[in-house]
Amino acid sequence: MFYKVLEKYLTKKYKKDGMDTKRSIALAHTMVTDLKDCDIPFAQKLWCLKRGFRSTRYQQYGLTEKNYMDYLSDKQYYQLHPLNSFG
Repeated sequence: MFYKVLEKYLTKKYKKDGMDTKRSIALAHTMVTDLKDCDIPFAQKLWCLKRGFRSTRYQQYGLTEKNYMDYLSDKQYYQLHPLNSFG
């Protein structure tokens, strides 16, 4: 139940941040699924979620408080689409 509520909350938050409905639903689902399935400590999962990254990116990019701004977050990526009116 927690994950279902979180997914609804994230969808609303992403829409409020200017993302279209279809993209906000897809991103929220992706983020929550990743939160459930990724094998890192829960605190790190929340850290990633707060900054717009999927949990798997924590290890993939070696994210830290100092370097996470050097990467395009998953949320930023979804917000960019459709880029130049394609898609």
